[in-house]
Amino acid sequence: VSRATDNSFDVLVKIVGDKSRTFASAEPGTPVKFGGKFKVPIVDGIQKENTKRVVLISSGVGVGPCIGAIEEAMKEEDFPPIELYASF
Repeated sequence: VSRATDNSFDVLVKIVGDKSRTFASAEPGTPVKFGGKFKVPIVDGIQKENTKRVVLISSGVGVGPCIGAIEEAMKEEDFPPIELYASF
């Protein structure tokens, strides 16, 4: 059952550690940006000047492009911190 509306959607988080606990305990209304540009390399779609940190969430084979994006981002000293949450 989803409680998604035209302006929101639910995210189901399994609490397994500190970061997932922090994410799950965020107050309703906490700003989180989900985004990206289709057919654009992941790193090129991130506005690093306006971004404090990047969180990549993937499942299955989707982890491959995320690893590639992280490798590219690590070449830039001023790229925001990146966290990857992969599930299989």
